[in-house]
Amino acid sequence: MFGHHFVTGLRYTVYRIHPTFKGLRRLQQGLNIVDDYMASRSVLATLPEEIICYILNYLDPRDILKCTETCRQLWKVIGTSSRIQFTLEVASQNFVPVDIESDRSPYLARVNRLREYVDGWKRLQWRARHAVQTIESHILYDIAGGIYANGSGRELPIPGPIRFIPLPGSESSDTYPSPWTHNSPFGLEDGIVDFCVDPCQDLWVIVSRAPIDSEYTYHLNLRTLSSNVPHPDAPSSVRPWLVKTPNLPQFGGGAFTHFRKIQICKNIVAALACDNFGVFRIHIWNWKSKSDRVLDLDHEHIIASDFCLLSSSIMLVADMHGLLSVFIFMDPASDPPSAPVNRGIFWLPRQIEDWSFVNFFISCNPICDSCSGRSYNGSALPFRVRSEDRLVLCSFTIWQPGQLRLHSIVIRSKPFLDACTNSVPLADSVILPRTSCRWHEWGPSNSRWFVGEEGSMGLHAVHGYRTIRQIFGENPFDRGTRRIMVRDFNPASLRGVQEESDENFRTRVVLEPSVLIEPTEFYEPIETCLPYRETTILQPFKMEDVVMDDTRIVILPCSEVGRTARYSPTNVLPYAKGHLQRSLSTKSIINATKKTIILVRSHYMWKGRMGDQLILQSPPDELKMLFQRIYEMRVTGRQPKETKLPEGRQTGAAALEGGINLWR
Repeated sequence: MFGHHFVTGLRYTVYRIHPTFKGLRRLQQGLNIVDDYMASRSVLATLPEEIICYILNYLDPRDILKCTETCRQLWKVIGTSSRIQFTLEVASQNFVPVDIESDRSPYLARVNRLREYVDGWKRLQWRARHAVQTIESHILYDIAGGIYANGSGRELPIPGPIRFIPLPGSESSDTYPSPWTHNSPFGLEDGIVDFCVDPCQDLWVIVSRAPIDSEYTYHLNLRTLSSNVPHPDAPSSVRPWLVKTPNLPQFGGGAFTHFRKIQICKNIVAALACDNFGVFRIHIWNWKSKSDRVLDLDHEHIIASDFCLLSSSIMLVADMHGLLSVFIFMDPASDPPSAPVNRGIFWLPRQIEDWSFVNFFISCNPICDSCSGRSYNGSALPFRVRSEDRLVLCSFTIWQPGQLRLHSIVIRSKPFLDACTNSVPLADSVILPRTSCRWHEWGPSNSRWFVGEEGSMGLHAVHGYRTIRQIFGENPFDRGTRRIMVRDFNPASLRGVQEESDENFRTRVVLEPSVLIEPTEFYEPIETCLPYRETTILQPFKMEDVVMDDTRIVILPCSEVGRTARYSPTNVLPYAKGHLQRSLSTKSIINATKKTIILVRSHYMWKGRMGDQLILQSPPDELKMLFQRIYEMRVTGRQPKETKLPEGRQTGAAALEGGINLWR
């Protein structure tokens, strides 16, 4: 290596030679580079390694790797720094690091925790087993920030109480925070329609029925999760919303058949409901201010079935026309206010005219990154999934007279977020979307399509890179043993992984595209290419449903009433079982002992959604008549007329025996 004084002397010689010699001028430029490098090297060599590491941590992981090729000193510093190794290890697994204020563990321990985390999800091995007590009914529940909450009641709205259970973390411990119970702050006539929790903000948001003499349909209640008192950060702890339709009767339970979902993301609370005229509205609040905005989806000609927040300013709406609409909105507390604006329409494959959508649900977790690195039980991870890498799970059912097909699609959220890049909400009068993409333009490379998978429709069946579902046995309606399957769409999980199995699990890797060659319900073949790793737990469980978060798998079993058991995979999967009982309030449209159709108004197991459950044993002409009534009910928001039943036919739940439950 040239010394600094040698380079300076050589430079003096070059200056004295005539500058027209091009080769010498190039040499001079090269000497300038060498001189600058030697000067920077001499300064860098005098710095302590701690300061060098501090500076290098501001670089992108790819740039840090390039620094290892510049000189041996940087190569040594990077190789011996546990903090930089943690940054590189996190990047190699397609995560981003999270600074946790309360975490004082050394970076080497964090590296080991990351490796154990990846290996634990790879083989789904349990780390521990626990048992907790829950309320017997799970008609309404939520899981967030290490808290599992479920409400007591068998009909919506439920009277309560609500029980909150801190779920064990990945660390080995014999003691965990004790569960607590809050009684409903409302009377029996003003029960709980739905709720969600945000432990990071000590927030419990409750949707309750407004008094019968109120001009509104619902009340939004903002209370503390810890003490069940009005939240001190909320200027108003009770927000009325959804004005009742005048001159229409308001029935005690009927007003709630069109409430869909409520979600929290930082200061934003959003809820979707439909009025009695069939107009879908998404109400958006800044719960720390008195401001709110209403997205009237009737203006967008949208028949909304579901929505999910992708951030505190972006939401995705599922449309029964067979498309996904992405909206961007400003904080309702901003001045001047601006209405939400449709920034993109993403079409699904075009279905054949005789086929129509019946149900369309979407979910994406975690909703936002505001609580990353924080958890109620202090077991939060020091890394997280990038927002654009989160998965959106779409589950929908389409039908034609005599046939019904269930589909689910796993989609990267990046196309939806890209549609909102460098865009701001426009004036209220502008409603035209900025982007409109047909399926072949965005779908094949960003999704994976599955057909007929009934056990993958839950609100918390997706988290980060993973989806989870239950595998039914030979009899899918037997409340017996079922197995669990986890699909991991993280590209890092595919490196060096081969198909393997033992007595506990079975793994396979899917890299080739999947093609629906001749789908009966769509005009064209459907090809999707998103690769994934699929791991099946061979140990059977008695369960009704299965959900998960970043470190746990939660089984809702059907064994002992109110009893939950938790398992944890090898590194970070403390695993919570919770009991689920589905509450049915049956309403027969056509009932018979044989060859019958029954429409069941059911409170779904996922987040208290209400929808239609069908038990089918009927000829095509009766199917056509039933679905015409379903369509009328969904479009107009009105209940179908009762069908007078002949004598001797069964009514209600008695006719459920022997039927085929298509939305189990």
